[in-house]
Amino acid sequence: MMKREIIPAIMPTDYEDLTSKISRVSHLVKWAQIDVMDGKFVKSTSWPYKKYKHFEEMIKQEEGLPHWEDLNFEIDLMTLSPQAEIPKWIEIGVSRVIIHIASLEDPRSIDLEGNRNTEESNKNFLKKLKEDGLVEVCLAITPNIPNSELDKYKDLYDSVQFMGIEHVGYQGEEFVPEVLNKIKEFRKENSEANIGIDGGVNFDTIEDLVEAGANRLVSGSALFNAIDLKEALDDMKDLIS
Repeated sequence: MMKREIIPAIMPTDYEDLTSKISRVSHLVKWAQIDVMDGKFVKSTSWPYKKYKHFEEMIKQEEGLPHWEDLNFEIDLMTLSPQAEIPKWIEIGVSRVIIHIASLEDPRSIDLEGNRNTEESNKNFLKKLKEDGLVEVCLAITPNIPNSELDKYKDLYDSVQFMGIEHVGYQGEEFVPEVLNKIKEFRKENSEANIGIDGGVNFDTIEDLVEAGANRLVSGSALFNAIDLKEALDDMKDLIS
């Protein structure tokens, strides 16, 4: 059985919000997800693509992410041109990058040299990330994208994150129940894979998601809007144990 874990999702409006939310979970979990949006791939914008404070210093390794000594971080890159953005986050020292298939294949995406992304360049980029071994590579897939799209990147990623909502870049969105079948289908064909689910993960859905085959449960508003975050987290852990 794959290890099951709850991963708090932080969607920072600014650096202060990032610091505050990381501080609330740093002593409770081993992993935290930071959702970042550039306002181009999705409509919403978050730190560091809004209010750039501290990001350049992190890239230069003059400072680290808050509580970097206590947590492993995964970055959910809801940005255009992930090829151009990922090297910055590797410099910062994140442990896992979540890349949306839709952003890789967006015709507006460019690489570090300003060249348009192609399927070949995407494959070469993912292959290099895997070979370098500096971060875990996770591909994210939304409900409207068939699982078969993952096949073209076979052996070029380490894990998958299914999105439980149609409109990424927002917390508290309505869960899309069809994603349960997508997870079941993928788990049936990939018994040893780490499968994440992000979006709509709450007390009403979490047991069904685990039963479908998800083992990384990423939850944002259900945790951070709770009266007692630790109690909510413990209750979720009980449901997936």
